[in-house]
Amino acid sequence: MNKLLLKRIVLLILALFALYLLAGWPDSTPLPEKPKDTLRIATLNINYGYRSAEEIENFIRQNDLDIVLIIEYSNGNFFPESLKDHYKTAIAYPAYTRGLALLHKKDIRIEASIEPSLIRTICTFPFVTASVKWKGKRFSLLGIHAPPPIPACGVQTDTVLKAFAKRLNKGVLKRNLGKGNKSESLIFLGDLNAFPFQAGVGSLKEAGLKDA
Repeated sequence: MNKLLLKRIVLLILALFALYLLAGWPDSTPLPEKPKDTLRIATLNINYGYRSAEEIENFIRQNDLDIVLIIEYSNGNFFPESLKDHYKTAIAYPAYTRGLALLHKKDIRIEASIEPSLIRTICTFPFVTASVKWKGKRFSLLGIHAPPPIPACGVQTDTVLKAFAKRLNKGVLKRNLGKGNKSESLIFLGDLNAFPFQAGVGSLKEAGLKDA
């Protein structure tokens, strides 16, 4: 192979990897003030090896989050009970990289479940389903952690996202899934491990989801 071409390929790979890292770089900028009568719903991938549980708790409080999906939750990196003065834990599954927890403010009612991955390989993770009731309104929630785009996982991130897209039509579930209800509006959130231009994200948009 031409040495100049090889050098360009290596540089391109390094540039793409740098973009991937920057996309996931934590942003500590405070969120703007929340408008009245709105819900602030967030995903936090806290990394199973992270040890500053207090920092995570402060972020949740300071940004006035109403519903928060915690990804890569373990018993050592986050303690839901420390927020029990204002938050309830709808469900908690401490399992390191596969760990999930769903918390919500006390004025919100949530029924939640942990469901097995739609596609099973070494790197696929369970996901959260929930039915939410707030101020007389109902909606369903799917919270996922897609596998990282590495060969060792044995499955492409896009494949997992497309599997979820197949279960949607016009932005809602085709049929009930866990606690998710086909008759309710749907919020789909999580760590997709994907860029907006990837095919898996495109399939979700084609299934009727809109980026909020």
